[in-house]
Amino acid sequence: MTTQSDSSVPYFSNAFIPPSVTDLQERIPHLQILSFIGHGGMGTYYKAHHPRLDRLAAVKILPVDPRQDAGLIAGFKKEAKAMARLNHHNIIGVYDFIETETALYLVMEYVEGDIFERLINLRSFDHSEILAIITQVCSALSHAHENGVIHRDLRPGNTLLDQSGVVKIGDFGLARLMGEELFRRKMTEANREMGTMDYVAPEQWEEGQEVDHRADIYSVGMMIYKLLTRVLPRGVFVAPSQLVPNLDPRIDDLVIRCLQTNPANRYQSVSELWTEVTRLLEPPQEPVSPSPKFRF
Repeated sequence: MTTQSDSSVPYFSNAFIPPSVTDLQERIPHLQILSFIGHGGMGTYYKAHHPRLDRLAAVKILPVDPRQDAGLIAGFKKEAKAMARLNHHNIIGVYDFIETETALYLVMEYVEGDIFERLINLRSFDHSEILAIITQVCSALSHAHENGVIHRDLRPGNTLLDQSGVVKIGDFGLARLMGEELFRRKMTEANREMGTMDYVAPEQWEEGQEVDHRADIYSVGMMIYKLLTRVLPRGVFVAPSQLVPNLDPRIDDLVIRCLQTNPANRYQSVSELWTEVTRLLEPPQEPVSPSPKFRF
């Protein structure tokens, strides 16, 4: 996975100082650490070579505080194994995981590409492109959901477009790995500078509220809106077609349904959402005019 941030210091800088390439090499001697990549919403990334697999890899460091995060450290191995079981061409694969008292390390597939968070600011996407991107997102989510993994933190910052045009999603299961309480705390901290919480479903912020796969559907709706309009919907928001000239108005219904506060009013499965997105890739059918009646 590759990701970068314009910020020179991560949001957790008061509690964690990212190690230098040399320091990290000493911590993980079985990998060849090549370079620092950058900061993401929930960790710091390094490029590495995995000798045993003979391929490039990305190492993500998740800092933890053993005084506060004992539950996170204890549950890391189980959840990381679940993430590693995901095998899909639209999901950034997890090769290995390492746990220590002060940090958790995920060794992942290295992707040559860029995150959508930056691509949105560099170029515009027409609605057909966006819908084609979302079909790939839905394909990844469907595979994960079928394997019991909910993303819970889907956003342009952890969704990449590789050099061949394939969408790659990272950080699957990270929110569950961290535990919902710690996840909310970290996301709140991250939002101060990175706006990461904007894509999270409202039920994830309510203590004791059940969170299921429909939280990911909400995040997909937020991503579609941002890709279309370059802004995020807040409060009572306008339909995308009011901001994007010549936009197929059918997309409004899709986005609004994804963004329902009550999960019961959203699409109830990613496959249902995928079917609707695929249908919207087809041009709207012109209404058939009734045949004229002739009098003789």
